[in-house]
Amino acid sequence: FFFKQKTAYEIKECDWSSDVCSSDLATGPQGATGPTGPQGLSGANRLAIALNKWQRGWQQNWSFNQSGLVQALAFDGKDIWEARSSPNAVIRRQASDGTVISTTSLPSTPMFMEFDGANLIIVGNSTLIRLRTSDSSLITYSVPSIGIPGGLALRGYYIFITNTVTGQLLKLDYSGVVRGASSVGTTPGLLINLAEYYLAVANNGDSAVVLVDTSSLNVIRTYPTPSPSGLTFDGRYLWVGSTVSNTLTKVDWQLSSNSQVAQYNLSYSNGSSHGNILRLLFDADYLWATTTNNELCRITIATGSC
Repeated sequence: FFFKQKTAYEIKECDWSSDVCSSDLATGPQGATGPTGPQGLSGANRLAIALNKWQRGWQQNWSFNQSGLVQALAFDGKDIWEARSSPNAVIRRQASDGTVISTTSLPSTPMFMEFDGANLIIVGNSTLIRLRTSDSSLITYSVPSIGIPGGLALRGYYIFITNTVTGQLLKLDYSGVVRGASSVGTTPGLLINLAEYYLAVANNGDSAVVLVDTSSLNVIRTYPTPSPSGLTFDGRYLWVGSTVSNTLTKVDWQLSSNSQVAQYNLSYSNGSSHGNILRLLFDADYLWATTTNNELCRITIATGSC
């Protein structure tokens, strides 16, 4: 017999040692109800967080020095993944204490990375890489239309990438075909999925973050922000880092005016800076930030401290 690979929505219970699936057999009478099982773990659904179904959390913080420049971060529901240059590689770490689990070499310099539920989608100059998280196997695609990317986001069947040269937001399918394009500013950069059908786009050249409708690609709203770099979303608020300072800004993206809720500086207790912010990530318990000091900081949401 033969079988095809199923998606998470199509999986059936099967006995792979036989030629049939139990779900294909006739249903008999229902048996007696078994005893109640033990109480499950409380807290956030971490896989849902990794797939942009958000819930907030607060814990403590920590940081450590990192060799090489961390270009991007992703959370797979359990572990933190770093895409870095010099050398080009992806590092998998335990989110609890930062212990390195594995290191996978990359064929080109990574710039952006997102998790789609089974794979890490990694983008570089005119390059798209798919890394399967279960075994770290790689598939690399050459996609000239990407050009010099400024940001990456995944939503449904589409990949959204900003082009820093043309100033456009591109909407691609998974075969690399462009399905739409829209101008979103002078130098569009990082992207982050928000609730409903919206993306936030960091526009460093215009010192603003813009809100975009993913269906029409129209710009809905603009939030003035000095040199925005890292972006992440905690289920309620948009968090924005700055490339020109160690400033972390908390934004209520649903407000058209007076949207800035709070602003924090990433500094040590003695006042010295952790460095300017490059990338941000939310993992259900913490904000994570990579900085120009080659640090990876774990930030307490309630206080904004690293």
